Parts: sequence; C-alpha cells; structure tokens
Amino acid sequence: MDEGNYLRLVFVADRWDDEDGRLFIYVCNNGFAGQADLYFTKQELADFAVGLTSFPFSVAAVPVVARRSFANADGSCREEITLTVQPYGWNGKIQVTVLLITTSIGEGGELTHTCQTVLVTDHEPLRRFSQAIHSMLRGNVDEAILNTA
Repeated sequence: MDEGNYLRLVFVADRWDDEDGRLFIYVCNNGFAGQADLYFTKQELADFAVGLTSFPFSVAAVPVVARRSFANADGSCREEITLTVQPYGWNGKIQVTVLLITTSIGEGGELTHTCQTVLVTDHEPLRRFSQAIHSMLRGNVDEAILNTA
C-alpha cells in the first residue's frame, strides 16, 4: 500500500504468549508517512476497537486512546505509540491522531524522531476498522486498515 490516506495495523502474536504481540503501525496522509512497532496485549487492542464503536461521539466525549511506550534497561532508547480518536468539529466527522516517537541517546546526545498526523473520517469507515481489528486479533485477517479520503 503506497497510495491514499490510511492507517494500517498488523498484529503478530508472540510465539510464547498468544495474548501478547507486536503491533506494526503504518500511516500515510497526503504523502506524509511513518511506521513503528511495539508490543501490545490483545485485550488493549480489543478495548480500543470496542471504544471506536461507542457512537455517537460527542464534542465533549473523552477521546478513545491506545497508548504504549517502552524504554530499554539503560534508557538509551525510548519508543511511544499513541492512537487517539475523537470528534472533529461539529459536522459528525472523526479525527484519528497517530503519534509515533522514537528517542535514542548516544555519544552525540539525544536524537528524537517524531511522526504525527491526523486522519479525518466518518463513522462507517471507523466501524469497519473496529471490526477489522477484532478479526485481526482472532487471526481471521492479517491486517486492519482505515482508509480515509
């Protein structure tokens, strides 16, 4: 996939524990793209998917968030993935914010790479995305994709 605006999730179950796995995230928005991966539990992702179907979203609603961070033992590398879903304006649209951060510390100091983009969608594509996440977690499909205009 290299055309259009989308958020693509791929979950690969851990070989020792079927309830945990690595979530690969790919996002593309008007030619701007990023990717990252971190471990999530199936339950965290299932809860996120359920939250996506809590319609209607209201402007005052608490955003639906999936967030995970990691730092290695010596602190020389930190990673964060945050997916936030909330209302966008007053016209019923929905904003999906994707934030990917990697920080490494080396001899030259701290180096941070950040990718943040916002996709705007409607309720029906978000509902299909939620269903695809559930199917992905059950192993019925390889990926869950949210396509936006």
